[in-house]
Amino acid sequence: IYLESRDLEKTLVIALSNSGMTSRTYEAALMYKKAGARILGITQNDSSLLAEEAHNILILPKSNLPSAPNYFTFICSFLTLILIGLRIGEVRMKETMDEVGDKRKELLGYIKDLSKVVKITDEKAQLIAEKCRDVKIFEFIGAGANLATADYGAAKILEAVGRHSLARDLEEWVHLNYFDGRPEDIATILLSPKNCRCESRLFEIYNYMYKLRKNLVVVGGGPLIDYVEENDGTTLRCEFNIKEIWSPLFLSTPIALLASHLSEIEGAIFGRGGIGPWEDSQEAKTVQNSKIMGLNS
Repeated sequence: IYLESRDLEKTLVIALSNSGMTSRTYEAALMYKKAGARILGITQNDSSLLAEEAHNILILPKSNLPSAPNYFTFICSFLTLILIGLRIGEVRMKETMDEVGDKRKELLGYIKDLSKVVKITDEKAQLIAEKCRDVKIFEFIGAGANLATADYGAAKILEAVGRHSLARDLEEWVHLNYFDGRPEDIATILLSPKNCRCESRLFEIYNYMYKLRKNLVVVGGGPLIDYVEENDGTTLRCEFNIKEIWSPLFLSTPIALLASHLSEIEGAIFGRGGIGPWEDSQEAKTVQNSKIMGLNS
């Protein structure tokens, strides 16, 4: 942002914040705006700092669902970004209006299938939560688009039960997490969407994981899920015919259910309830009350 040689006048910055009040998101948008970029704010709060500063805003719909584990806002943000990408491709004539229209219809069909995903995966997610109730560490492993799903899963476990949890790229797991000296303390959630382009590598790495991890769960569909079930492994089958790039829409669902069931089983309060040593997080003050650079400059 500070380099004079950078041309930001033709740059669109998309800033996502459910509350629109997160200090670092607002600060980044403010600094990009001062450097010449256009800001698109995506938020549920049309009177927030982000909404006031952005050149344009998209207001996400609100839901009557409980805020934890923030599943609805994740899905809305994900879909919004996809639709923005489709529209950009359409106006730049990278795809025809008919092609983009067909993809929008396809997405609508997937949204209608979300209730089926919940119905199919909820009971198994609860069983896996029971199995993992005493696990100290969770790791979520994803490749491509589902690295985002892994990040979502790690965040939800931290919020749900306060356990140490992390996300790792599939290939990075072999370089790093593979060497953990206490594999018995870890629950590994491997994301394997149907029609995955890294299918052969998933098979290879699953077998490495199987030798090391007592608590290993494969979430998704396709040949790996069949292989795991045939060999008495643990799966959370979520098998729908969806493009890999859009598969986080479905794979995030059983992950949210797993976090929710863990919270119920343990009687845990999401985000520790802002009680005791976590009292600073009440009303999101730890992320919204930080000094913002450049606000008065």
